[in-house]
Amino acid sequence: MEKERKRDESLQLKINYLKMKSALVDRNTGLPSFHICFDDIRSFMEHRRYVGVIHIEISNIYLVESLYGWQSFEKILKKISERLNELRGKVFSEKSILTMNAAYGDKFILFVSETLEGEDITPENLLDLTDKLTDSLSGEFLSEEYATMAARLGFNLGCSILQESPFYRLERLVYQAIEESRNMPLRREEKRISALTSELKNIINAEKIQTVFQNIVDVSNMEVFGYEAFSRGPKDSAFEKPAMMFALSNRMGMSADLDRVCRKVALKNAEGLPAGAKLFINSLPSSIADPDWISGKIDELLWQHGMRAEDIVLEIPEKHYNEDSTSFEKNARFLKGKGMSIAIDDIGTGYSSLQTIMDLNPDYLKIDESLIRDVDKNLIKQELIRSLIQIASNIGAFIIAEGVETDHELDTVKKVGVRYAQGYFFSYPVGSLGTFSKKDLKNH
Repeated sequence: MEKERKRDESLQLKINYLKMKSALVDRNTGLPSFHICFDDIRSFMEHRRYVGVIHIEISNIYLVESLYGWQSFEKILKKISERLNELRGKVFSEKSILTMNAAYGDKFILFVSETLEGEDITPENLLDLTDKLTDSLSGEFLSEEYATMAARLGFNLGCSILQESPFYRLERLVYQAIEESRNMPLRREEKRISALTSELKNIINAEKIQTVFQNIVDVSNMEVFGYEAFSRGPKDSAFEKPAMMFALSNRMGMSADLDRVCRKVALKNAEGLPAGAKLFINSLPSSIADPDWISGKIDELLWQHGMRAEDIVLEIPEKHYNEDSTSFEKNARFLKGKGMSIAIDDIGTGYSSLQTIMDLNPDYLKIDESLIRDVDKNLIKQELIRSLIQIASNIGAFIIAEGVETDHELDTVKKVGVRYAQGYFFSYPVGSLGTFSKKDLKNH
């Protein structure tokens, strides 16, 4: 019995240890949270007058998870942790403590007790070390994989000196030093965000939006069925990539204003829409409540550019649908009553649900490109598309396959019963409603 009791106690200790480790050690990077390093920091303070604290933050990292998913987010953090460990003994002392701001956090905190030469840390050489670290890390996001991301990644580093005081607990001094080092680049970042916000306001007020169009094709006869309008910021600006523009507008509460301008410019640039063609305009559910939509102003705007309500398809990202579903359903029914159509985007990304489809009763379901990619090699994807086609048929809607890039993908979506498709196989987004040239599809 005694052996069993000791074994149970040992097992419980291991379980408690693993629980503590999962709460205080970041599983992705393998780095500890600074909260469990106070004893090591205290040991530094017993032998050195100062301990340097360097706070390392990746600018725009908050956008990565929302735009590209948690896998990309964690991949970036792991990449940086590996790079920082490579710099140990080269840029900063081997004895330094590298930590995270928390388990599953997104910031790094470095505690440095001495220089590479083993000398005391001073405010001057701590600033020099921070600059060297910034230079050493600055090239990490120059590869095409990261340079083409909508979120422009970089580094914000700040530093402070930790000095022991008999009047304060060490833990409180550590927290204070971390806060001081964090705020140093934060003040610069606030200025940068303020400047970007001013630039975005100017873009909205001056309607400096570019519109590009991509063909949507009826695969039964390879004729253009419609065009999707995409909005871009001014060329060579921070907002040329739309994800950055829309992310900042959402953060600053300017989404409705930006949506309104994008819609207005898209309608203007789509003037001369071929008879019978549909114009797909992206919109957030919350923006459907815009007075322009539910007043006679939209009718006037369409008339000015030679279009009818029947020509317009409002394309709604399904992941944003639940923001205000009741209000949106009411306004969507009103606009459908005027003759407009509704499309749900992002089907297949994991957001979509049957409930959303039943609530909205859309006219089109747009299958996300992730479900179309290599569909010719994936029987599960083909069955999923067949199921969506059946659902669409039951509610009187049509399927549009997004992101078709190869003739094999086109062959497959045609065989499973998809009616419409778009993607680089047919055309790249262009700045005007160009003439569609049929491809040589004699083997299809």
